[in-house]
Amino acid sequence: ANVDEPPLLVLGSILNGRTGRFFKSLVLEKQLAVQAGGGVNGLKYDGMFELVGIARDPAKLLELEQGLYDQMEILKNELVTDRELQKIKNQQLAADFRRLESKSGLMTQLLQYEALGQWENINRFSERIQAVTPEDIQRVARKYFTPENRNVALYYPKDFQPAAASEGEAQ
Repeated sequence: ANVDEPPLLVLGSILNGRTGRFFKSLVLEKQLAVQAGGGVNGLKYDGMFELVGIARDPAKLLELEQGLYDQMEILKNELVTDRELQKIKNQQLAADFRRLESKSGLMTQLLQYEALGQWENINRFSERIQAVTPEDIQRVARKYFTPENRNVALYYPKDFQPAAASEGEAQ
């Protein structure tokens, strides 16, 4: 398994949910988004990390896009606190346990681990997540979240004219 996968999974958890950084910043504080999130999609040989935001107002879509980047810059420049990291680790441990409580849950997990790498990783996954440090998160943020690594898609409602929204703005 890729050494960067556990810190990327934890990084996704830091961004997501009602207590995640994207919700706090982009939905509650700046009110740019109705929804925002991110996460790693790990595959057996390769993968990607996706950032997604749904703008409250289509005219603010570029501002929302920048807000996503701004949050990633914070993760590149400031270490995650031990408290925030431990909260994510505790949530992950509880979720891992719940997924393995039933025979069908165990079967599903074994199939997913085999599809993404090796089924034996099911025995090491939790300990790999628990070993993630604030420095690991900063390292992967710096390594992967660069302009050169981006593919960006902006979707507007059918009846919206994005050119009108960006007149006079520097692109």
